[in-house]
Amino acid sequence: MVYDLSAYPDATIEMVDFHHGSWGNTGTWYYKMHVVDWNTFTSIAEFGPFTTTGDDIYEIGVPLGSVAPNSNLVGVFMEPMSFDPSNAYPVLSCDESLQGLSVRVYIPDLTAYLVETADFLMDLWIFNPEDKKLVQAKKFKVDNTGNPDVRKPYTPVIGEITLNQKENVKENKSLTGYNVYYAHESEPFSFLDQATDTTYSHENAGLITGMHNYYVTSNYDEGESEPSNIASEYISGISENEIGNMEIYPNPILDVVTIETDQRIVNLQVINSNGLVVFEEQNINLNNTQIDLGKQASGIFNIRIETEEGWINRKIIKK
Repeated sequence: MVYDLSAYPDATIEMVDFHHGSWGNTGTWYYKMHVVDWNTFTSIAEFGPFTTTGDDIYEIGVPLGSVAPNSNLVGVFMEPMSFDPSNAYPVLSCDESLQGLSVRVYIPDLTAYLVETADFLMDLWIFNPEDKKLVQAKKFKVDNTGNPDVRKPYTPVIGEITLNQKENVKENKSLTGYNVYYAHESEPFSFLDQATDTTYSHENAGLITGMHNYYVTSNYDEGESEPSNIASEYISGISENEIGNMEIYPNPILDVVTIETDQRIVNLQVINSNGLVVFEEQNINLNNTQIDLGKQASGIFNIRIETEEGWINRKIIKK
């Protein structure tokens, strides 16, 4: 399936639900999930192998690692890994009445795809940081008739915050430059840098997760102007590929979640949906740790993990 994420530019991909059929066969089937950038036909992440939990049922909440796709069009594809002489299992179920024109791809070459005349029963869930909740992604209708939106060029800016402050030349005042002020999350604003151009990029901002807030003042010979409006940008975290291998399981959880990574975990925080830190541990210096959230109410929690390579942001769901 291909999904349109243009309404949620800062969303992270969280999990997928899908229905599969066994065509009369019973047993356990293995599969992987692939997340791809449908603008460039390149892989974003691969998850699994997973195993099916029953026959002819919905697999609910298959975790997709809180990946930041950095693309407005994302494909999510299941790779069946259990074979018999005539077919591969599990087999995605579809509904011919929906006419969603789903996509079937050849995993080694994503450009070699076929468009189905029915809609696969697969739903993608993303986390929208703006309102801090899971949202079902909108399915994107694709076709074989040269629909330009299928490969619409999209070039995101990763890890940079750019501010534009228009020059406001006042009579008898000489503009000499700009002051940029910065605050992370709810911290107080402090002076960040000076700039003479009308565009300023905050170097390495993308390495720090959370809300980044900025305002700008103009410098005149006679003094500093009033501040501009505050501009804010939410950074959902660097990609898992940049920080090494990391596993957080189970997800969803009942009480205890385990974190394992090939990098040493330095510090971590768990933040609830109201933005409150409900768990914090520092100076861990281990490759694995466990967090007990048994006393917390059900909901979505944000885990901020600092390793030797930087911070990563992950979401978990507590039943």
